[in-house]
Amino acid sequence: MTRIDLNSHINRSSDPATNLAERQASISQPGMMVWKADGSAAYLTAIGSRKLFVVDGSCLAGSCIFGPNRPAPNAVVVGEGPTGVALAELKQRAYVLLRFSNSVAVVNTAALTKVGEVGLHDPTPPATRDGRRFLYDGIDTSGHGDAACSSCHISGDMDGISWDLGNPEGTLAPYSNANDNVRFVVPIGGSPQACDPTTQPLCASHKGFDPQKGPMATQTLRAMLEPLHWRGDRPTMREFNKAFVGLMGTADIGPVNNEPAGLTPAQMDLYRSFALAVRMPPNPFRNADDSLPSVDIQPPGSPFTGNPANGEVLFNTLASDAGQPCVACHALPFGAAGGKLGGVEPQEPSSADTTALFNGTPDGSLHSDLEIPHLRNLYVKFGPRFGPPGTTNPPESKTGFGFIHDGAIPDLGTFLSAGVFNLTAAQARDIAVFMFHFPTGTKPAVGKQVTVPGGAPPTGSGGEEALIATLIGVGNLTDPSRHCELVAAAPAATRLRTYYLNGGASLGGLWSTDASGEAQVGTAALRSSAAGSVTFLCVPLGEGLRQGADLDEDAHLNGDDCNASDAGAWAPASEVTNLAVAAGVPASLTWDEQASVTGPGVFYNVVGGSLLVLRASGLTTATGCLSGDLTLNAYDDARADPAVGDGYYYLIRARNSCADGGFGPGRTGLNSLACAP
Repeated sequence: MTRIDLNSHINRSSDPATNLAERQASISQPGMMVWKADGSAAYLTAIGSRKLFVVDGSCLAGSCIFGPNRPAPNAVVVGEGPTGVALAELKQRAYVLLRFSNSVAVVNTAALTKVGEVGLHDPTPPATRDGRRFLYDGIDTSGHGDAACSSCHISGDMDGISWDLGNPEGTLAPYSNANDNVRFVVPIGGSPQACDPTTQPLCASHKGFDPQKGPMATQTLRAMLEPLHWRGDRPTMREFNKAFVGLMGTADIGPVNNEPAGLTPAQMDLYRSFALAVRMPPNPFRNADDSLPSVDIQPPGSPFTGNPANGEVLFNTLASDAGQPCVACHALPFGAAGGKLGGVEPQEPSSADTTALFNGTPDGSLHSDLEIPHLRNLYVKFGPRFGPPGTTNPPESKTGFGFIHDGAIPDLGTFLSAGVFNLTAAQARDIAVFMFHFPTGTKPAVGKQVTVPGGAPPTGSGGEEALIATLIGVGNLTDPSRHCELVAAAPAATRLRTYYLNGGASLGGLWSTDASGEAQVGTAALRSSAAGSVTFLCVPLGEGLRQGADLDEDAHLNGDDCNASDAGAWAPASEVTNLAVAAGVPASLTWDEQASVTGPGVFYNVVGGSLLVLRASGLTTATGCLSGDLTLNAYDDARADPAVGDGYYYLIRARNSCADGGFGPGRTGLNSLACAP
């Protein structure tokens, strides 16, 4: 294996205030790569760099990997968030998926230029769409263009590494600071109770946040609860603005709130809105109906078996630590002491919606008091394990996601074996395995998918039929307690039909179809009438109607829509009618609008030419473009009046993603005209 530095051009002492060219040449978070058939070159996306890079297949060094001049790489700016790429080599085209704009950039690979961009319907909420770039962009949010927040928070999650990011030159931040969202609790009576560290010494072992904090494991950005960090020392996500400067090396545009800043306050609010809207995926170990197995099992990552259903009872009721159950600190629904999705604005006294801190000394953190951590992603953490060479039971592992604030505990069994816990070995195993099953806030049915052959049920295996029955039970749109919303897709004679479960709970489910005016169909009828395999998918709440009947959310169901993925088109563009020309300079052209019938994505091309040239050389030769991609049904021709004895003629064409309305009968020779805006 040969390791290649893809950013060998970077001068680590360059000034981020003046090194824009360096940052623009950098590659941040490479993604998908596709090779030419002969291996001479490949095309590589980079989500943080806005570019498609050309990889030299004959090069094994950083200085030539992207061409002979690394500071000016062979690359083309395609747009923000490039992730995927497809190559049509014979057509000299590459198609790049732009994740932030939800569009596809078209690249001429011979000229290495972007020649177009095709928008896709984007159901993403504005807060997510507008704030996403700040997590991934390396050009604006790092000192040299090669890093971003997502370099450690991979896909908004974590890297499994503990970092010592303390600042020896910093100052103590007292817990008494106003609007710091700091709140302490102690476990009393089976739940976390408020505790004042200024009057109750047992609340805390320290006076404030020390600027030196020791190693702390990277935390997930998914479904964050403010205040943030293992110690709760960031009141809201806004206080991470200074990390762009101190950690990422970005040029300081502050002060913002008397601190350094890499983003403007408005940008930071966009970023916060995006990040706080991210949710956790389902816990895959829970049953599809959100119940827990009641037998001994061994989840992947756990070195032992346990009964999660019994572990849940013990977690909630057994006096396992200082006479209190686990839930007395790790309260539901997050397994933390408080918390509110979407963030908490600072106030005095701190809101009960904030997650709370606990005395660090009993928790084994002698240098810091800690925020009581949530338990929603413990199932992805396991290892590392160390032992003498050749250790096989369990095998040595030098990588992995350790537990507690510094990742030093290899597994939950080791954690629950600490002297502070009053547990038998069996109880510790059951509680540990339950914690691997802790709910994430997203029901386990979300994302469950099963495909079975068409025909009268049952056509699938026993497990597949059982899963379909479960999803029908938890995915009915009429059920206010539903876990998800069940949709189905099946081929019919002429197209793919889609459905969403919307009633008939006592009848085995009734499905609304994707064509207006059709009656609901039962589950058995849906499966029996399918011309091929039927796929059932339980989608997140609020997504059933869109994914089951109106994909582009334009109020025209898929079966009635000429392009179900384009909200701007639901009927084909047609031949333009009632063209009128008002004499004068400019000459004003108007014609019947089509947007109210076809959808707002219709646009018009205006072509024409000289009547004398038309007579002499014919329509195809005489006609040229005057304007393209007009969205209004009007055009002003600013040319001077034609010469005496000559005149101008005009033709109008309507187009949308469904159809080209053409220029009229007998004029097909003009259809190849491509009029630029």
